[in-house]
Amino acid sequence: MLHETLIDRVPIPAANVHLPNTDLPLRICIDNYAAEIRTLAMNVDSDASINVLGIGPDGHTASLFPPYVESEEALEVVGTQTELFPVHQRVSLTLRSIQHAGQLVFLLPTEERLTHALEVHDGPVQQLMGPKTDVIAIEGSDAA
Repeated sequence: MLHETLIDRVPIPAANVHLPNTDLPLRICIDNYAAEIRTLAMNVDSDASINVLGIGPDGHTASLFPPYVESEEALEVVGTQTELFPVHQRVSLTLRSIQHAGQLVFLLPTEERLTHALEVHDGPVQQLMGPKTDVIAIEGSDAA
């Protein structure tokens, strides 16, 4: 979905797009993506990075499902599980990792999606809203 709505439409070099390889078994996917994120964090000024996120109809953000409380021991990439959507096993950056981006962009199908997410108790989106956060609502899209 991210490719269809954004990446394929703008000239972003492939080397500048970092996504987990979900074709791999979950544990290997998490470990590989964590190593990639660590390398990226060591070599790129965080002010130059953009993290594009969606919000699900239940208020989940970046596959972090409410109620979401991040442990102090959480690594930068975690596996999550849901029975609410067709894809049950998920891979996500932790909130701490997401917050290190220079800019956060929520790509949503409607403005109401954000309004609802902000009302969800212990949802992750409340912790991500701030001056480095933009919201783009594309009415009629299938975004997030």
